[in-house]
This record gives sequence, structure tokens and C-alpha cells, in this order.
Amino acid sequence: MYVKYHSPSDSVCFPFRWNRDAARRTTVRAQDCNNNGVDDLQDIVLATSQDCNTNAIPDECELPDHDCDLNGVPDDCQQDSDGSGIIDACDNCGLQLTDNDKIDRWGTRQKTTSGGRVIWADEDDSIHYFDGTQSAIIQTKDPLIDSLGNVETSVFTLGSGANPGEVIGAWRRGSDFGWVWSNDGNPPRLIDYVNPYDDNQPMNPEGVAAADGCLFMILQAFDPNTNVLIKHVYKIDVASGESTLLTDDFLSDVDNAAQGAYVTNLYTNRCRAAWNWCSASENGSCVEGALQIHYFDGSDVSVIDDNGILHGFADGRIIYTKEINGLSQLFLYDANLPNPASRQITSLTSGDKRIIFAQTDGRHVAILLADENGQNREIQWLGGFAFTDDATRPSDQPLAQFLPLKLDRGQLLWQDKGGSFRVFDGHAIGTICHDGWLADGHVAMLRKSATTGDDVEVWLSEIAPLDDAIQPSPPHAIEALATDNNEVTLRWEPILGATSYNVYFARQSGVDVSNFATLEDGAFQSGFVENTATISGLAGDSLWYFVVTAIQDSAEGPSSKEVSATPCVDPVADRDHDAMPDCVDDDPDHAPSSNDNTSNDNESNDNTANDNTSNDNSTNDNANNDNTTNDNAPGGTTPPPDLDDIANCGTGLCGAGVPFMLTLSMISLGMTRHTLRQRKNLIAFRSSCVVLLAISVIALFLSACDAAPDLDNEPQPSDLMESTWNDRDGLTLSNDVMTLFVPPDVLPSNLTLTMAPINADDSLPDGVPAGAGFDVGAIFGPSGTTFSGPVLVTAKLSAATPLDTLPVLLLDDATGRWGWAGTNATMDEDGITASFELTHFSGYRFWNPPPPTGDLPIGDDEIIAGTGFFEGQPFNSFPSPESADASLAYSPFGDAFGLSIVQTDLTNPATGDFFTLIAGLHASRVGNLEKAKVGIVTPAGGLSGVSAFVDGVSPAKGISGIMYLRKSATHWMVDVYCAYEGGIVFGQATGER
Repeated sequence: MYVKYHSPSDSVCFPFRWNRDAARRTTVRAQDCNNNGVDDLQDIVLATSQDCNTNAIPDECELPDHDCDLNGVPDDCQQDSDGSGIIDACDNCGLQLTDNDKIDRWGTRQKTTSGGRVIWADEDDSIHYFDGTQSAIIQTKDPLIDSLGNVETSVFTLGSGANPGEVIGAWRRGSDFGWVWSNDGNPPRLIDYVNPYDDNQPMNPEGVAAADGCLFMILQAFDPNTNVLIKHVYKIDVASGESTLLTDDFLSDVDNAAQGAYVTNLYTNRCRAAWNWCSASENGSCVEGALQIHYFDGSDVSVIDDNGILHGFADGRIIYTKEINGLSQLFLYDANLPNPASRQITSLTSGDKRIIFAQTDGRHVAILLADENGQNREIQWLGGFAFTDDATRPSDQPLAQFLPLKLDRGQLLWQDKGGSFRVFDGHAIGTICHDGWLADGHVAMLRKSATTGDDVEVWLSEIAPLDDAIQPSPPHAIEALATDNNEVTLRWEPILGATSYNVYFARQSGVDVSNFATLEDGAFQSGFVENTATISGLAGDSLWYFVVTAIQDSAEGPSSKEVSATPCVDPVADRDHDAMPDCVDDDPDHAPSSNDNTSNDNESNDNTANDNTSNDNSTNDNANNDNTTNDNAPGGTTPPPDLDDIANCGTGLCGAGVPFMLTLSMISLGMTRHTLRQRKNLIAFRSSCVVLLAISVIALFLSACDAAPDLDNEPQPSDLMESTWNDRDGLTLSNDVMTLFVPPDVLPSNLTLTMAPINADDSLPDGVPAGAGFDVGAIFGPSGTTFSGPVLVTAKLSAATPLDTLPVLLLDDATGRWGWAGTNATMDEDGITASFELTHFSGYRFWNPPPPTGDLPIGDDEIIAGTGFFEGQPFNSFPSPESADASLAYSPFGDAFGLSIVQTDLTNPATGDFFTLIAGLHASRVGNLEKAKVGIVTPAGGLSGVSAFVDGVSPAKGISGIMYLRKSATHWMVDVYCAYEGGIVFGQATGER
């Protein structure tokens, strides 16, 4: 039996960790904690109170603080099968299907769950299947048989069969063998195919899709006539494994990059299929006009549009994006119509965010949008209805980048900006413990846990009961607004396939299809063919409640979420004198309005009461006090500039050009190793390639930093803040700049914690001048305090930044040296608020370097490369610094650059050992400032390489920071602000143009 996910209306369980032993040791308990006039121990002995955890405290006295599922049973007494410290009913992980003895896996292209069943492969390349009750192996590896070689999970799926309870599994083994299996009692069948160019040549399975009793595969063939590879689409007979070529009309299409069936995306439902097809490419990309969307209707293949990117196919409805006048728009092809044709279903303008992904379940359409840098993402329902708010906003760099959101049966799964995995069950947003495949009301996950150790295991969580009878779906988003005298206008999310809509309303809450007639002034209106309706004749100055249903093929679906609005009786009244009638004014009295009742079917997402009227200074009757132009920017300054678009490049490396001379001066300081829990950085990759700037340094040596710590400017006692943490309430320390929040469950006992601010120019690293961006910080105490979970630090920077992440620096208490803390701060959209998590106390500060002013813009057609000369002390790890040669490359194909690789052959003066000192500084993402390129440096690096420092003694240390590339009439300049676990890299490289 699975653990059902509870929506907020059913009492959501918020995960927590409680050190029960510590709590019991510090508990001062009255003899009659339940105040029933009977001693607690006597209550337990007489069984008038239960004590399920045998701690001599009646269970009712431990509620509700230790009853996360609110079922009246203390959490101590409920199952925690994964050992996470959170009971199964509240961790939203569901049931563990595997037994911790092997690492389990599946692919990222196609779902591996259907109807509560799951398929996976283990590290021994055995295929396992969970039938809803138990697991079994359905195929093992045999190294002596080619067709039973290694499982390649890029082609791996489980889909629905033709009848209820039936499923189809398909997978690839080795390079050339595909398998199909169904739960009909027969063993897996080897797929039988014929290479259309040479029947003696094998074919590689490259894509797969299974649903509704049918299976389709993309198989890659070698054409000896043209000496190229091309992918074709086959329909596979599930019972026999025999295949039928569907793309035989396109055999003459020649492509030089193993394309044809493009990017291996393949979708199917009701034994139909859709895919992208590229007939010709150049330099690894499909040439203009050659990218098509193909549709197989069960008998024939047709081209439904050119130059579109396919995003989904469900219930006979295909959605895809296509550029119109330079803007990406979403299109719908409804194959269920008698004469289907593509139609545009969004109308985005240049001021709107861009579509970067979309999904459909055949009824709803969820659209993922982002700014021009692929960041600040949000999810909308079709019709422009915002779904996510700031708390639930999608991550700019989700764990599942290939499929950043999953939509099925009106339910949605995505990762938010804080790293949590969010699930919408059709009614409300909750959380689930990990990303996974969403299908049929279930999420199948691959994850580690406290009991699985390093093994990745399979888990299955039920999100909502499977009910195929609920068709058509209700709108997820609906809004009501009083628009005229005795009138309310409704607008809702359009439902694909709906032929009309009904509206039910009354002057009592709780209205729905079945009871509207029993409520005060209950009524309904029908036959609305668009997703909007105006209801007239309503009594004014009275609250009315509304729901909407969708109609398809004479069948009416369930009611939407209820919304309300108050129509008015005087259409020209203007109580706040803002030249807008109260009937259509969001704020007719400078108070939260009851007229705008947008419903997102998301109980945790309702911000309508947050009107921010406290920032409205118009009531101050003082013209000089009007802060309306401030827009929350610090000190009334102009908001920080946005980064420009990240250009695309092909699938290869980009670079080459004219040599130039380069000189670099840097300063570095060491520190001891401190590691923090890494907070996920919100970085988006809008292109598959980030171009390379490489610098190869031949000689490089440094002097040890023996100077005593310069702590003359460290915080004085008058700056010190302190408070006592406790295991029930937690703790918050806050001043004008810095806020520390310690949750109530991360320390074993009460402790007095302190925070002392570090101003921008206080306690600077030795040799680094003021104004170099060593921004605000704090020293937290007692130093060395370690927490069992993350502690949140939020700060207001001294100057706004155009960046979305900044390095966090850590102070070594023993030496006073600064270095990278192993984590980066995430910036809010205001560019002034930074936050990060830590797990132990020391001194921390933010590195917020000022953007440089370049003399000339870097053009899109420039390519530079060459060698130059380093001098100074780039790294302070050993004495006797030496200069070194360098090379630099920059190309416009994606705008990536880096110092790659800095290296020199040295002898360790302490040990006499010969080694190579290497440091690579590689931009993992690059954006444009007005006259500079800004590169974000992270240990992950870009396509140019990994950012790391190796000194020949300790393991490689990750490097994080910022680099600016700019130019003048005669020189190129690279400003470097980076840190690694052992020190700081700071300086400027210059080279002749």
C-alpha cells in the first residue's frame, strides 16, 4: 500500500527533524500534562492515556508538535522506512521498491512508470518490473550473447498497454539491439528490423515511446551511398517484435550529423506518433526550412509544420514552439478535429518572458517561461494565467534540465528555485522528496536515503487516485472581476478539446454543479464557447461566488475552484478619486480589493491579500515624499542592468583567431579547508555549447602568505548581537544588513549564538584594496558550531549587482585568511539581496566586484586567440613567484571564455617533489554588459573545462567567482575575482589586440 500524498486541505505534512532524545532530556514535565486531574503515570497505567513510544508521557501531551500528519498518533510511533528522520506519511517519498543491494537507474527521455507500475535497470544490467505489489527480474545480461549486453538507458521506457492493467516495456542493449516486453506472461521479444540502406548493416536504437498498446522506436542507419548516418522511425509490433519503417518517404533526405529524426524526441498516444525531422543540416545544426514536425495518424505520415520544436503530444493534441517575427510562440495541432490544422495559441510580445519549454496532457498546457538569459523562470497555464509565485518559482538550473517540468492528468512536477521538488495534485501545491517520472497519479523516483547509503534506489509515491472518469478536466485557473454595474466578468484557463463551458454562481460559498440551485440566488449560464463570460443582473454590493465547468461531447466535467467578486451599483463612483470607477478599480479605497480574486487552484500561491499598500505614500499629502520612482532599489538608485542573451553555438567547440599578447597580475591568500553545504545555483543554460576562452600558463609560482591576520577592523563588542537558540522556536538574529535564521531542529541543545557584522572595507584580505568588492559579511559564533541541517543567511549588499550568483568567502580563524566557502550566494531579482546556507559557524562575507567600464563593445563577429605573458602572484601557495606564458581564445558562438589552463612545472620546495601546478578558470555561463562580457566561474566549468586548482599536494580544489572580458582600442582585459578552497585569485590580465 502506498503512502498517499496529502494536499494542504488534507493537512500537508511539513518535513522536520526532531532530536527526540535531546528533547526528552530537557523537557520539564508537569505531573498532569493533559490537565485531566490524574497523574500522567497513572493515566498510562490505567490506560486512560496511551504511551505508544513508552517515554512516560501521554501521547496527547506530545501533540500536535510531534504529529506531522495530524492523525493523533505521535511521530515516534509511526514508520520511517527510509531512516530519514521524517515518518513515511510526511516525507512524500512513498514506498521503496528496491532492497539497497545495487545501484538502480533509468533514462531521462521517456517515463518509466505507468498505472502505478515501474521498470528499471540495476548495475548488473538486469531489468526489473514492479507490478503494483511486488518486483521481479524480467531480463538479465548475458555477456556471451550480443543482444543481451549492457543496458543503454537512453532508450528505456514503460508505457500503457491496450487494456487496463496492461503495460509495455522497451529498452536497448548494446549498440544495435532493442527489446519489447509486455506483462502478458511472455518473455521479452527482440526487435526485428531491416536497415533501409543495407540490410546487412545493424541499426542503433536512439529513441522510444510506448503508450496505449503501441510502440515506436527511432533506429539509426548507416547509408553507404552517402557515407552518413540518419535516424528513422519504426512502428514495432508488440507481440512479435517485427518493425515497420514509417519514414520510407524520407530515405533520400541526407544529413551530415546523424540526424533525420531530430534530437530523438518521440511521442505517442492512441497508436499515433509525432517527432521532429531534419532533412539536412550544416555544422551540426538543422538548416533553415529543413526542420519539420511529422505526424503519423495510424496509417500515413504527414508534415504538419516547418521550423517548429515539438514539446508534447497527448490525447491527439500536439504542441510545439515556432518563431514568429522573432518571438517564440506556442502552436497547437489538434488531430482529433475533422480537418486539423496548426493554430497559434499564445500571443507573446517583446516585453514578455520567452517560452523555453511546454508540456500538455491533452487538456491542460503548462508553459515554462524565462527572461532573455533563461532565468527568473515561471510557469503559466495556457491563457496567460500565472501558476507559480516567488516561493514556488522554478529553478533556473533544475536537476532534470532535459525535462524541467512534467504534466500528466492535470498534475504537475517541477523543481523550485530553492531546490525543493514541487508537485501539484490538481488542487494544491505540495512537495515531494525528489524529482522523478510523473504518470497516472504516481511519481517514480531514483534517490538515496539514510538507509540506502551510496546506493540509488527506486521509490514510488502516490500523488492522487487514478480516476479516468474525470473528463474533461476543470480549469486550474479562474479569475472574477466586477466590470460594470451589477456585472462580473470571468476568465479561465482554456481546456483543450472543450466545446463549451458552463458557469454556476450563487450568493453563498460552496457552489458546484450539484447544489447551486439550493443556494441563495443560485443559478447557472451555459453555452460559453470562449474561456470568458460576463454575468449580468447580479445584486450589487453583495459577494457572489462562481465556478466553471468544461463541456466536451455532451459530457460535463467537474467544477473548477471557486472564486468570488462583488459587483457594484454605481458604475461611475470613484471613492479614491483616481479617475477609475470603483467597479473596475483594484483598490477603490486604498485597501486590499475584493474584486480581483484570481484563482490558481494553488492554496499556497494566493497572494491577493498582499497589496503592498504600505509603500504608497500618496496619503502622506507631501509631494516631496513620493517614493513611487524608487521601485525598491537601494537608496533610490537605478535598478541593476539585466544580462543580455546568451548566444547559441553548435555542437562543437568554438574558437580560433588572431594571436595577441597578454599580461596578468593577481594576488591570492590561503585559508584552511572549510566546507559548506552547497546551495543550488540558479543558472540556466540556453544553449548546448558555451564557448571557450583558454589561457595556458607555462610558468607560475607563489610565495607563502605568512603575514599575521589583519583584524584591526574586526567588529567591536558594541556591534555584537546575541540570542539563545532553543529546540522549539529556533532563532533569528537581524540588523540593517544581515539576517541569520537558525531553524528549531538543527542543534542538540540550547546555545547562545552571536553575530557581529563585517562592513565592506573591514578585515580585508592582505594586499586587496578597498573597493574591490569584498562586501558585507558577519562573524558568527561560537566559532565552529556545527548544525545538523542548513542555516539561512540573508544580506543586503552595499551595491546592486547584475549577477544572479556571488561567491561566498570564508575566514580562517587561525590565520585570518579568506578563501572560497564552497558555496555561492543566490541573488534576488532586486540585485541587492543575497542569501546562502551554511552548516557551521565562522566568518563569512560576499564578493561583489564592481562591473568594469569598457571602452568599446565586443562585437558579435569577433574571434580572438593568442599567447601572452603572466606576471605577479596569481596563486599564493609556494614561495618564489615566477612569470608564465598564457594563451587566450574568445569566440562569439555562445560567448564563453576562461583562463584555461594556467599551469607550470615546479618543484615543491618543502618536499623536493616535481609536480605540475594547474588552475583552470572557466566561465560556466556568460552574459553581456553594456561594454563587457561577464563570465560566471564555477567548479563545474563550461565546455572549456572544469574550474579547479591543483597544487600537487592536496586534491583538486574547486574555483568559483567572476571574470569580466572587455577591450580598449589597443588591449584586451580580463578582470578576475575568483576564490578557491585555499585562497583568492584577484587581478587583471591585459593583452595587446
